Amino acid sequence: MRVLLLAACAVIACSAPRAADAALTVYNPNAKPIRLAQGPDGKIYVTDSAAASVFVYDEALALIGQIKGISQPLGVSVSPGGLIYVGSQGSRNIQVYRPDGVVVGSFANGVVRKPNDMVHDWEGNLYVVDSLLDKVLVFDAQGHHVADIGETGSGPGQFSFPSAIAIAYYEEGGVAVGELFVGDQRN
Repeated sequence: MRVLLLAACAVIACSAPRAADAALTVYNPNAKPIRLAQGPDGKIYVTDSAAASVFVYDEALALIGQIKGISQPLGVSVSPGGLIYVGSQGSRNIQVYRPDGVVVGSFANGVVRKPNDMVHDWEGNLYVVDSLLDKVLVFDAQGHHVADIGETGSGPGQFSFPSAIAIAYYEEGGVAVGELFVGDQRN
């Protein structure tokens, strides 16, 4: 397993990494990396709110592209089909891009406030953790809002500034089962 460490130049010296650090540290132009996702093709996508961009790295961790002009990008996820979904706090929506960086469209306009992190399931549904709404919003593969998970509070099923989300799959009785995990900063 390789570890990809992305940090601002203020944290990592703005020069090529030392040979001893090469396995753990990658020099990158990110000013303020927020979230990252790996696509089905192995590419790594990193949102950077200070650069208003998503940076794209190949499997060798070389910078190969940048999607520019996104207002306060936060969460990022890549669909099973390879489309790139970016949560924009500034535009209060989810923006969708092709792998070549061309915008496909947007959805959830005004529905999301701080789409801090997101993840796709195997069926293409998108789970968006919204830190200001204190819930997970679920969208189908066509971008329709189909469900909410959680509410504001400190009890079971409640959130207080959720900020991270992941899905883990395992097999149970020959059937793939997915478990949704939510990181909550205040609970």
